[in-house]
Amino acid sequence: MIFHSHLPKITGPQSTSTYHPTPVVDIATFLFDKAENTKFGADPNTLVVLDSLNDKGFTYSQLKKRASQVASGLQNKLGVKRDDIVGVFLPNTASIRTSSLQGAIYAPTFSEGPEGIIPYRLKQLTPKVIVTDSSIYPRIRRGLNTISKSATVNGKSIKENESPSHNPVWKIVIVDDKIPEYQPELDDSEEENYLFKNYLLKDILCDSDFDRLHITSLDEQKNTIAMISHSSGSTGPPKPIAIPHYAFVSRVVHRLALIPPHVDSSTGIVDDGAMIAGFPLSYTYCIISTAIEQLARGAISIIGTELNVANYLRYIEKYQVNHMRCSPSLLSLFLHIKHLLADYDLNSLKYASCAGSTIDPEVRDMVEELLGISVLNDYGSSEIFYVSHDVIPMNKRVPYSAGMLVPTCIAKIVNQDGKQVGPNELGEICVKSDIRFMGYYNDPELTNKSFDQDGFYKMGDIGSITEDGQVVLYERKKYTIHYLSKHYVFPCIIESRLWKHPEVEDAIVMPHFSPELNTEVARAFIVLSNSEIHKYPPSRKYRKGENGLNGNGVAKHVNNGVVTLSDKEAMAKEQSKLDEIIEWVNEQAKFEGEKILGPVVSIPRPYFPPFSKGRRFEILVTYIDNDPKNVVNMDKWKDAPEFKEILKACDRSGNINVDA
Repeated sequence: MIFHSHLPKITGPQSTSTYHPTPVVDIATFLFDKAENTKFGADPNTLVVLDSLNDKGFTYSQLKKRASQVASGLQNKLGVKRDDIVGVFLPNTASIRTSSLQGAIYAPTFSEGPEGIIPYRLKQLTPKVIVTDSSIYPRIRRGLNTISKSATVNGKSIKENESPSHNPVWKIVIVDDKIPEYQPELDDSEEENYLFKNYLLKDILCDSDFDRLHITSLDEQKNTIAMISHSSGSTGPPKPIAIPHYAFVSRVVHRLALIPPHVDSSTGIVDDGAMIAGFPLSYTYCIISTAIEQLARGAISIIGTELNVANYLRYIEKYQVNHMRCSPSLLSLFLHIKHLLADYDLNSLKYASCAGSTIDPEVRDMVEELLGISVLNDYGSSEIFYVSHDVIPMNKRVPYSAGMLVPTCIAKIVNQDGKQVGPNELGEICVKSDIRFMGYYNDPELTNKSFDQDGFYKMGDIGSITEDGQVVLYERKKYTIHYLSKHYVFPCIIESRLWKHPEVEDAIVMPHFSPELNTEVARAFIVLSNSEIHKYPPSRKYRKGENGLNGNGVAKHVNNGVVTLSDKEAMAKEQSKLDEIIEWVNEQAKFEGEKILGPVVSIPRPYFPPFSKGRRFEILVTYIDNDPKNVVNMDKWKDAPEFKEILKACDRSGNINVDA
């Protein structure tokens, strides 16, 4: 059965749609044209984007000037032409927000991920220019050395002062005020084996004329790459996702029509307030929802890397934020800080949008009542932008609904036997849409595998669609537990139960194969609200591999490089608390397979960021240690049985083989 949207058609090609047509234009031109009709155009000195880490940002006039100067500098000073790739390796700050007006391809990377992601992306993209800052710069240099070790000319290594015509010179633009000092950590027999040249951003900014990108046909708009984002990497090395200008423009037009921005009745000026988000700006959803769409809405964007609940509260009050974007796990944390809410003025907040996983119905209802807001759930992917949106009245919303199938999509549900099923039946969600990626960059084979023979993209999610067009989303296919081959067990449901427990601040559940039962069961990693084991000074800096697990699943400590176990009484108390939580969750199970049959592991908050499962995995594996005498690190824990279990469940490793 093919499912169609119950919502009215909103967007379409300019030649066929009569309602909100998609303009044939590049994304940068479209956005600045839209912004002129907002409060930004009315007052160019209005703040557009704010960096939550330092309270600095850009006004609209500064953003326009910076975009033009960057485009001119890339073209006139660095020789960047249309369709050249500019690799952006920056933290989640306001500096990441620029537009390639001259037609270069913008390629951001989640640079705070595992070490291997930078050389992998460099080799994957071979960018004409690399943009970074002093904090990421050493990793860029190490990454370049990793991928260039085999590069030689006439049997000799390539040095900085040599310039063979066939070898690229890596151009590195640093957005800081000075080039950072960097001394490579090499053995005596090694040397850096690549050519590079450093530039400061302030030195390449240019006011000279440049050849601006002009798109003149729908075919050109659909086949010109605007950005190469990447997948989270939870199912293997990050995949390069080529996104055309058409997809960006059409997505924004669709959203503005579906959810019109606020317009001042007296002035006619578009002003959608302020939005706060902590998602990494290297993923398609995050870029479009926190940077692109907000400019067209006349909404200030407040972004950052470490936006915890306390930071959300502070900025909501300070900037009168009316819209926040967060993960479902972070949303649930509001239930644990009820005592803090009275200290902040949150009256401006009207709604929250969640993405990345499903929202538990009870958690959603409790947060809506607690904050007096509407909690919306968006569903899509980097490849297929937009599958459903939550425009459903509360009294008609079914549990785990991710909203209504949008008019730009048709969908089908395919069961384990590969057959299409009808309404309310479970299976993999498959979608066909005009708003989609062009393909995985330079990988047509992988692109073809992602679609079925009828052109439907396989989302990799288990869910269903109701008779009235609601998309019900349960869990990623790779995380779904197949208990005794009879039941779908969804980790998200067990997670939501854990979130409701007063002693649990956060939780993640993963598949775990039980040899004794000869079936998959669930294993939980949790953050306790009041852990006696995990009381660390707030100012302490944590390094990857600082802590491990003892045999009972309680974290051990590392003091000055020496492993010490907390006193037995505290550990026993902690373990008793974990056992009580397991029993409490199991009492709510509908059948045996929903019980947490594997151990529950307690982890301190610094190692448990509010991201999706794929990125949480990289944090969790640092706690796997088969030998309590050793400090956890890659060399020692990579062979641990627990690590292999999670590795199997997630189908990836913390390090990426750039030669694979």
